[in-house]
Amino acid sequence: MSYKAETYRPGTDIVVLDFHLAPPSLEFLQKQVGGYIQVPPSLPGMRPGVKCYCDEDGLLKRLPSNTLATHRAIELGYNITHPLVGNVVFVEEMKDDPSQI
Repeated sequence: MSYKAETYRPGTDIVVLDFHLAPPSLEFLQKQVGGYIQVPPSLPGMRPGVKCYCDEDGLLKRLPSNTLATHRAIELGYNITHPLVGNVVFVEEMKDDPSQI
């Protein structure tokens, strides 16, 4: 089993990393978002196998809006009531071909 982590940074490119055998660690996720992680609430029927992680205190830190990550989260079925801010990481469990997301 492998995992793909996509880090969406406001105003920059998306960074994609592959993880083999184990998902990204808590420490990795916290480093990518810049603090404690939070998973936004999801809606029934959301796409299985993909998790979204953002900075728990991003709004309090007044981090910049992350439009691309917000749209991606909505497409996946997350219940987004306000724009995601700061760095956002999407981790997908890859079943067969790690080049597909």
